[in-house]
Parts: sequence; structure tokens; C-alpha cells
Amino acid sequence: YTAIGIPFGRFGYLASSGSLFSSNLLNQNKIGLHYANFLLGNKLTFGVSAYQYQIGYDQNEFTVVDPFFQEYGYDKSVYDFDFGLAYRFSDKLKFGFVGYNLSSADIALAEENEDKIARKFGVGIDYTWGKANIVSDVKYTSSEIETQNGYEFSLGCEYELAKNFDLRAGYDQYSLSSGFGINLLSKEITNTNYDPISSKEILNIRKIEIGIDYMFQFPISGIISKYGDHVIGIRINYKSSSDEIEKLSKFVPPVEKYVTHSEAKDLSDNNVKVDSLLTPVIAVVDTVFVESIIEKVLYDTIVVFS
Repeated sequence: YTAIGIPFGRFGYLASSGSLFSSNLLNQNKIGLHYANFLLGNKLTFGVSAYQYQIGYDQNEFTVVDPFFQEYGYDKSVYDFDFGLAYRFSDKLKFGFVGYNLSSADIALAEENEDKIARKFGVGIDYTWGKANIVSDVKYTSSEIETQNGYEFSLGCEYELAKNFDLRAGYDQYSLSSGFGINLLSKEITNTNYDPISSKEILNIRKIEIGIDYMFQFPISGIISKYGDHVIGIRINYKSSSDEIEKLSKFVPPVEKYVTHSEAKDLSDNNVKVDSLLTPVIAVVDTVFVESIIEKVLYDTIVVFS
């Protein structure tokens, strides 16, 4: 499985993904195109995904003489889509809803047969408690095969043990899992530039993160393994956002802070604008919350009184 996403600022996010299963008899591919954006001042997030499913059977000494494959071929492609919503009640609490395979595409090779992909609907909750992040969801499967219908429950937790090291654990009706994540690199670059057309200052924030994830999964139902499965992944995240400073600074009002003359001079040496008036020393700092994730100081105005 692999995926790549590109942010387009206020126009949302676009991503693509692909997964592959290959064996001597059967090949299955899934290619996806995804779009997401924010609404209601970043409180509400929505996303939609379109998929192409490809299924193919191997041409071997048995299938080449099989009348079924001679009549209907060895492969088929179908399309389906997902849709999801997430609402942020606060910085600690989020709630989500998702629907999978909403068109329930038919992947049967023969037209007179049916082999529809099961629809799934899920609701989930995400709660942050100190350094711990707890998530849980419930999914319902709706299929024409009655034995596939039913509910699935899962629970997971991530705990920030150190600045760049997270411990993880999870449970569902099929398996128990545990693992960790290591952030190898996290670099953020913030700069401003002047747009001569709009006569506005533009803030640009770019961030790249590289990490390694490990998971051990032990099955507790279905096909039982004595040793479980080990999964290792490499994670590369790149974020980029731009907007007008004047517009962004309205999210959080200015904060007042008293400073000494020497502190004000140090700030002035760091390219902070300094004005002199005849009242106590005061510092005015404008901050902004960008994309509900990054908190940055946009510009500092230190007012020094003599």
C-alpha cells in the first residue's frame, strides 16, 4: 500500500493511493483518488474518495481450458466511492462518520452472477487526554450475504512517551496489536512575502515530517497464527499553507505582555518592529491558529516607552 497527498491551502487537499495483492492464482488492485476540505471555520471536515477495483485470475493450465474463463475473461474493473464527515467539538474531542463502498459495485465476472462489494457505515470518536490520544469506532456491514452483516468494534490508544516517540495499542474482534512510532525529522519553515496585486502580506508555512512506524498484530479469531504479523512503515508528511496575515490574525486577539527595555532591545535586534511612546513598556503579540494544527506568531510589535 502507498499513498501521497498534496495540500492546496484554502482549496483543500488532494491525494491518491494504491494497494496491491498478488498470488499465483488471484490478483487484486485498488487505486484511489481522494479530496478533503474544511468548512465552518475548520470545525467541520469532509472527504470523498473514488476507487477503481481490479480483479484478475491467473492464466494457467487449468484456467485456459475452463469454459467459464473462456466466455467471461480473466479480469474485471469496477468503480466505487466513500464519503466521510468529521466535526471538531474542541481541541480535545472530535466525532466522525464514514460510508464505504456506497455504490456496492459488482465484481462478478459473469453478468448473470452477483458478487457485490459490501457497504460499510461507521461512526467514531477521537479524544485527547493529556499525552494520550484515544480513538474508538463502530462499523456496520450491509451485504447481500447475510453471514457478512453485523457490527465491528475497535479501540486504539497512542501515548507520547517522549517528544519523538509514541507508544500504540489497539483491539478489535479479530486481533490485538501494539507498536510504536518514531519521528526522525520534523522541520518547519515560516516566511512572509508581499503580494503587489492585493497589497497584502502573505504568510506561508511549510513543514516536513519523516518517521518510522512498527506494529505487531496477533490474531484472536479467524485464521489463528502462532507468531502474529509484523508491519513496518515509513511515513513522510509534507504540509504547506498560505493565506493573508491580516485575515489569519483575526482568529486570536492580541495578547499584552510587559517587558523591560533590555528585553525590548533584544526583540528589536531580532527584526521585531519597535516604537517609542511615553507610557509603560508593553509588548503586543498577534497569534493565529492555522489549519487547526499549527500555532505561530505572525508578527510582534514591541512598544517601548521612555
